[in-house]
Amino acid sequence: MLDGEWVNVETVAGKIRLKAKYNAALDPRVVCAPYGWWQTCSELGLPGYDPLSPTGANINLVIPNTHIDPISASVPHRSRMCRVTKEA
Repeated sequence: MLDGEWVNVETVAGKIRLKAKYNAALDPRVVCAPYGWWQTCSELGLPGYDPLSPTGANINLVIPNTHIDPISASVPHRSRMCRVTKEA
């Protein structure tokens, strides 16, 4: 996969669509996605994406809520295996 290509990130909980960006500082087995990436930015003329759609880019859709921390209510973002495939 090359920088700027559309990819699918999939877990047992769901699938989303993101643009790939290679980062040599990360282990090749690590996927990182910024929060709010799907939101429109009218100042830069960038479109928005439906945050609840599998064709959107909401990373929360691929992280199940089955193991929510009882104190903080946070979900284990850093403990999920995923599959990354180039979009056909």
